[in-house]
Amino acid sequence: MASTSMKTVSNSDISFTDSQLSRINVPVTIVVSEDDILQPSYAESQRLLNLIPQAVRCVLPYGGHFLLSENKILLSQILVKSQHIFDSAKIPQKRADSDDMVDINPKTLENARGRFAFLRRMVSPVIIGGNRISHLVPGDQPILFVGNHTLYGLFDLPFLVDHFLEERSILVRGLAHPLVFQSDRSRKKDKEKENSFMFEDFGAVQVSPRNFYALMKEKKWTLLFPGGIREAHHRKNEKYKTIWPEEQEFVRTAAKFGALIVPFASVGSDDNFEMLMDGNDLMNIPQVANWLKDKPPVKNARSWKQNDDEDKSLLPPLSRPRRPSRLYTRFGHPIDLADVDYRDKQLCQDIYQEVRSSVETLIEKQLEARERDRYGDLARRLAFETINEVPAPTDLQWSIRGSYIPAEDLPT
Repeated sequence: MASTSMKTVSNSDISFTDSQLSRINVPVTIVVSEDDILQPSYAESQRLLNLIPQAVRCVLPYGGHFLLSENKILLSQILVKSQHIFDSAKIPQKRADSDDMVDINPKTLENARGRFAFLRRMVSPVIIGGNRISHLVPGDQPILFVGNHTLYGLFDLPFLVDHFLEERSILVRGLAHPLVFQSDRSRKKDKEKENSFMFEDFGAVQVSPRNFYALMKEKKWTLLFPGGIREAHHRKNEKYKTIWPEEQEFVRTAAKFGALIVPFASVGSDDNFEMLMDGNDLMNIPQVANWLKDKPPVKNARSWKQNDDEDKSLLPPLSRPRRPSRLYTRFGHPIDLADVDYRDKQLCQDIYQEVRSSVETLIEKQLEARERDRYGDLARRLAFETINEVPAPTDLQWSIRGSYIPAEDLPT
């Protein structure tokens, strides 16, 4: 910073409207304590972060209402780190005009968010690493998000799609198993559409080579889970494991159109259930095996390959709910395929392994990091969010609009 000026507004009658805050066109650093018991400072900091276009926030677990009076506070270090964020990350903005939004029925979106409101309250989703992709703009090149499926796939896809819709007005096209669309059509026939969440209404596309090719060609933002239904319906000993095909199946197509691959990892959902029986256990029950055999066949997501494990994968594990765990989604560093020759099979295979290794590393990092989350416990989290009416903070101090910044992305 060339120069810094600080003004203190002590008159409590002074306030700023949302419109006035949204017109501030200079970088703003918000410093707040999460334990202010005199004023709802943390809730106000969330409002400022959402409204001021170039704002970053530093949350401290101490200091209370008189934060800057604390001897622990080194304001110069805070300003140095905030300047690093301004220099290295573009603050994401919500687009005023989005061609994608014409594909979304506002009433359907509102209904789905209403149905997921309770789940959101229970798992309090946290997005980490958004600063790594905040510079991406729809239409420049295809963006392919590649990550792990958590148990049942209930939380990872809908919350991630809704995040980009809410924060940036970007529709991310999720590639889903044919079974999902069979269930959607069944609900439509039963006239339950008004009260059902259906992935088709949010731009989900049935996974197939043709559909994936079309999405990459049209430079869409696309969400892919290579582990598919096999990973979502994993076995007892496969918690947070990547169960992916050995051969790359998407890198060559992505490289053909110069896509950018963004690895990500989801952690938390697998801990929301206690698995009693997995697909292997259920198939060992004669009645279940006969029932599945008599059912109409479901199209294989990888119909061009033989998969003897597909029948077992279609059976969701039998589980009972546990105390809800917090849901974390962490983005890795993008992998640019703009200069990759899609005809080089070995290079594409190496990139595939790089993506998989990145996802596995992100899972390990987040499993370790969540142990430091002061609001990982449901009771404490709900108490904080009930009082403040905003999502509880996590172990990370720094955030931009819609995302926390990983500690490794900041200067020491």
